[in-house]
Amino acid sequence: MLNDLQTANAPYLTWTLVGWTWRGNVLVIEWESSNRYGDRTLRWRGADRLIVVDGRIAEEIVHADTAPLQLRQVRRFDALIQLPA
Repeated sequence: MLNDLQTANAPYLTWTLVGWTWRGNVLVIEWESSNRYGDRTLRWRGADRLIVVDGRIAEEIVHADTAPLQLRQVRRFDALIQLPA
């Protein structure tokens, strides 16, 4: 669902693996994304920390600086998917 939403709203979005490591059941993935906005391309980096249990992701925490995305807009940047309270 998230991939379909991203593709529909950001068809030029790219994601590149920069590096990764693990210890025990904790996996850390460093990545870089970019997207075109008019004639500008913005790039930003982040890292995901995943806890894997029985081969499945049990928890994920995403660390990323969203300032580059917010600076392209005059209004406040809203989350792509609103989670229930």
